[in-house]
Amino acid sequence: MPTETHQDFLVLFRHHPEVVFELARRAGAAVDQLYDRIELTVTEFDDPLKPGNTVRTDLALVGCIGDTPHRALALEVQLGCDRQKEWSSVMYRAGLRYHLECPAWTIFFSPDPEVREFLRTQMFVHEPELRPRVITPEMIEPIRDLDAAVANYPWAVLSAVMHADSPDAVVLATVAIQALLRVAPRDYSKYIQLVTDSVSEDVMQQVRTQLPPREQEELSAWERRGSGFTRGLAEGREQGLEQGLEQGLEQGLARLRAALRAVLEARGLPIDERTREWIDTCSELDALGDAIVRAATIATVDELLH
Repeated sequence: MPTETHQDFLVLFRHHPEVVFELARRAGAAVDQLYDRIELTVTEFDDPLKPGNTVRTDLALVGCIGDTPHRALALEVQLGCDRQKEWSSVMYRAGLRYHLECPAWTIFFSPDPEVREFLRTQMFVHEPELRPRVITPEMIEPIRDLDAAVANYPWAVLSAVMHADSPDAVVLATVAIQALLRVAPRDYSKYIQLVTDSVSEDVMQQVRTQLPPREQEELSAWERRGSGFTRGLAEGREQGLEQGLEQGLEQGLARLRAALRAVLEARGLPIDERTREWIDTCSELDALGDAIVRAATIATVDELLH
């Protein structure tokens, strides 16, 4: 089951396919030509050895020149080690090659150093020619300058993520978050979460001190979507929902009670003790609403409860 972090990375790459092609070029794929457009393409392929079985890559892109597919990429975001990728990664590449009739490569992206090491050294030990291209931190230059981060925020996010354990982690995370808050691109909350989930809590504490007050306030709102808050939310969701519904009901009842009293007073109908007690204790929205309607036409307050 894909995690939220996994899906957030896919959102970033799906919105910025040019970044995927540039990463592939830096990883050694022959995609160094300019394309008229880059499009999403088919991600599901039939397994020729198991009829009815379908394999699916995370993201598939094709760079076109005119109307002709020129280069294709299958992107896999890996947050853990998966031996099944040793055969499925070949399937992705072959499937794209067959479907689009153009050269294709499988590219692996992982923010986890251990996963990257697994991909580079444990897959296809005796068949290195079959190994997929793996994105490494060396392929993503650290972005320390805020103006540069604002100009290219997807790379700023990847810079902070892939260098999260470096001595520059605080600077990289700070400029990436500041850039996202200034540009406010679509789904920028997901990108901020990618940064905050990648660095340590110690780094994040230092980042908070670097942010201007306004940006600290905005960050705190998004941080509530982070892993720590999410765990607490999962545990307390039901209780919180019940409390929210109770609060909403009480607020609605209070407004209707006040409205009913206002109608009666406006019509000069004195509220006796019995009617006042009913109004104060009635806990049914529909009953109070009906009483307000009747209060507009009754001749005496005694008619309200009959």
